[in-house]
Amino acid sequence: MNVVVLSELGQRREHVAWSLFHDFEDALVSTCNAKIFYPEAPKATQALKIFHRIQSRLTKSWYKIPELPISAKGPNVLLLLSMGPGFLLSVFGVEEILKKFDYCLAYVDDAFLPSYIAPYVLDKIDYLFVGIAELARDIQNELKISVGFIPSAVDALNNSSCSLNRNIDVLNYGRTQQDVHTVLQSYFNQPNTDFFYFHSTFKGAHISNSREHRMLMWKLLRHSKISMCFEASNVARFQGYSPFLLRWAEGFAGGCAIVGRRPYGEGVAELLDWEDSTFELPEASEDWLPFILNLLEDKERLRAVSLRNYRHALLKHDWRYRIVTMLKAVNLPIPDALKAEIQCLQERALRAI
Repeated sequence: MNVVVLSELGQRREHVAWSLFHDFEDALVSTCNAKIFYPEAPKATQALKIFHRIQSRLTKSWYKIPELPISAKGPNVLLLLSMGPGFLLSVFGVEEILKKFDYCLAYVDDAFLPSYIAPYVLDKIDYLFVGIAELARDIQNELKISVGFIPSAVDALNNSSCSLNRNIDVLNYGRTQQDVHTVLQSYFNQPNTDFFYFHSTFKGAHISNSREHRMLMWKLLRHSKISMCFEASNVARFQGYSPFLLRWAEGFAGGCAIVGRRPYGEGVAELLDWEDSTFELPEASEDWLPFILNLLEDKERLRAVSLRNYRHALLKHDWRYRIVTMLKAVNLPIPDALKAEIQCLQERALRAI
């Protein structure tokens, strides 16, 4: 099987949200020998960007695509990795050779409205996968195309940890709840305490190097006892959905206890279906600090939570399982390398019991 990937990561390396594709791409390369390509979009001023948005509705694509490899043995599979539906237009950059691919698949991670998908893209894509279950249903109902739910995941095989060496008591990185941060900061990071609260001190979502950012995040997670995670339905970009996001999968794989607010979207319960997978903060703000301190004091429980979360990340939140789901959806064969790496995940999980 020849798997060719067009990834939006090449154009969005400076934005933290797109860094999740590093793990996905790495898993595709190791299991499917995928060839990754980053379509080139022209650099543009804001005015030119607006022009290109209009142009895209007329000429469909302005992405520059390098020559893609086609295998005589096949099957040939083209996979688009996109944060939003706009990048799906890149398929028109390969329109001349698209007929040489047996399948054209697409994965869109972020939330959007079905109407955001340009209608002339639909007949080019055989199967669309999205990261939100309700969105998959809405697209199916409105656009009548083949669509499936593929939640966020991580490369747990290479990055997970259940280490006992955890010097960070609470990790609260990236998108945070300001009122919770204020409570934690006012106690944990004061000179007269021995606690270590690691948190963001920046605003915005741009980073200097997305690969280095991923490496740093894994290091922080491996050394943290608690990771703060909050459901995201109040964030505009999630369109009112409450999905399972990358930070939960990261926290589980890092062996952290997850504290905050649990997502409640469709399909999420099945992704968090083990004891103490998440801890809900009390409703009253005056109870937040005692709740977290009590959890930190219960070292035996924290260790059990760390092992369980690590184990379930290996069993259900690695991208390799998501790749199997995608391949099965279109009746494609499961590569031997993919089977072998899933076996490694499962064997490692058994050793953690």
